[in-house]
Amino acid sequence: MKPAQRAAKVKQTLQHIHAGYQVGFAGQPRLTRSPGQLDAWVTQLKSLSTQIRALPPGSKAELMELTKRRIKLYQAEATAIREAQQMNAFSQVAYGYIEWANLQGDRYQRHFAGQSRNTRDGNLLSELIVDAQVWTQQAQDHLNSSKDELSTEALTDLESRIERMRESEEMYQSELKAITESQQKSGTAQERADLFAYLANRCFETYRAHFADQPRSSRRLSTLERVNTQLEVISDQMASIISHEGDQLEDRSRAERNLEIVRNNLESYQKEERSIDQAQLSLDYDGWVDTLSKAGEAVYQSYSQHFANQPRKDCDPELLCMLCDRLYDIACQLRPFVEYSTELEERSQLLVMLDQLRLYHRELVLVRQATQQDKASDPER
Repeated sequence: MKPAQRAAKVKQTLQHIHAGYQVGFAGQPRLTRSPGQLDAWVTQLKSLSTQIRALPPGSKAELMELTKRRIKLYQAEATAIREAQQMNAFSQVAYGYIEWANLQGDRYQRHFAGQSRNTRDGNLLSELIVDAQVWTQQAQDHLNSSKDELSTEALTDLESRIERMRESEEMYQSELKAITESQQKSGTAQERADLFAYLANRCFETYRAHFADQPRSSRRLSTLERVNTQLEVISDQMASIISHEGDQLEDRSRAERNLEIVRNNLESYQKEERSIDQAQLSLDYDGWVDTLSKAGEAVYQSYSQHFANQPRKDCDPELLCMLCDRLYDIACQLRPFVEYSTELEERSQLLVMLDQLRLYHRELVLVRQATQQDKASDPER
């Protein structure tokens, strides 16, 4: 094998190992990681160093420096993981609150950051506000009751995350006000009527993604309640525009048809809400865990089908966003059953689910960047 080919093979191995690190360790909670995998990679990289020394000077310097940096990174991460896993239970619970707060921040990034305000779902933001309040209070209660038991690092990190959660809640409140004003006061009567029709279609898309042809036993009832609340707001706004500004509409009949569609779907979704509630009343512990685990597997399969090994510029960011939301809903329902289960297999199901959710969210960011760049390079697309 020629020196250039050997160098290329070494570089490919380095890239393959680091891809595994990015997926399995970067941005993932240390409490659930396996430092042994990092140890194995360090051993493999040290073996590669011997091969690199035999390369010509032109190829050797860059690859040797990269290998040294990676060895140092993986060793430091393995040490940090072992230290985290030796923390007492109080500190581990603290990092659990931090992790779920981070997942909440990801939800905001997916649906609001950098998006046009008048197209956003105000009821979803209201849900994020309530969730931020709940997580902040629970984290603060844990801090107050366990302050003397927390490690110095866990204490500092939890205090910092609580402060950031409070800042986020304030920002969400301000953003919700701006979204509401934008939707209710901006534009002509026709533009606002069309806007509410668009928002209704977004609700219909959420319903199709989360509920249509899905087993009722695994659906998150609060998500459908949120959709129905949003449709009620939309229905009221549409009716108000038709009633008070109907003579200003360019196409009143279209607005009236859209209002009828919204009301019909809302009635259907409210019936489904009651059916889901009834279906879930009969579930016992094993039934909940089993049905939610199967729902998670269905999301993994959908991701593999549509995104694994696909060029990012050709992927559908809206579908991936929906998969993130579905997996988040499933994880939220599974968490109360298994987070502190004595059965490792049950806890592992939740940990795997959260690993996949973080992976999908990171991939969504990259898919959005790739598709935007592709559109910019080809304006006719």
